[in-house]
Parts: sequence; structure tokens; C-alpha cells
Amino acid sequence: MSGFVIKQGTTFLLGAKLLTFHGAPVDLTDTILTAQLRDVQNALIASLAVTQVSNRPGVVQISYAGDTSQWLVGQYRTDLRICWKNGLVQQSRTFSIMVIDGVTQNVTA
Repeated sequence: MSGFVIKQGTTFLLGAKLLTFHGAPVDLTDTILTAQLRDVQNALIASLAVTQVSNRPGVVQISYAGDTSQWLVGQYRTDLRICWKNGLVQQSRTFSIMVIDGVTQNVTA
């Protein structure tokens, strides 16, 4: 995964495909998937929801149901934590999320 850019106030929704070293989709059956968004000083900004996409082996959706308009402009980071039923815990590499301000804003008449 590489870095992503979102604008304040937009819906936070990312997709990711987890592959083995041989390029096959990872079987995520019976796993617990979690992710958090943190700033550069490690403060928690948001707990993110991670869900497996039906009929798409190895594909997950990372989302935040809350309002991103309160997130400050700046650099953040996240990763994906996978807990297997046998107790093994793995984490993806860390990737960056850049939050920038929006240009077009909601205007009421």
C-alpha cells in the first residue's frame, strides 16, 4: 500500500488487496482485522473499520463512519492488523494518509 490523500469532510473509504509472497489472495477466513489512524506523534485520531469484501478473496475495505471535517490538515499514518485464530498477529507495512483542505465547500442559499 502506498500513501493516500483525502480532503477534510469527505468520506474515508479505502480498498486493499492482501496477497501472499507468491501473489495469491490471502485467505482471511476467521481473522480479526483492525486499523487505527494516528498522527506523527502517535496520538489516536480514529479507529477505522475493516471489513472483508464478499466474493473477493483477500480484499478488504477500510473505512471511517464519522465526520472527517474535524481532522486537521496534515500527515497521518495507519496499517492493517490481522489476528489469526491460532494466535498469530501480523501487521501490514505502515502507509500514510495526507489530509488536505477542500476547495469547494457546502454553501447554503
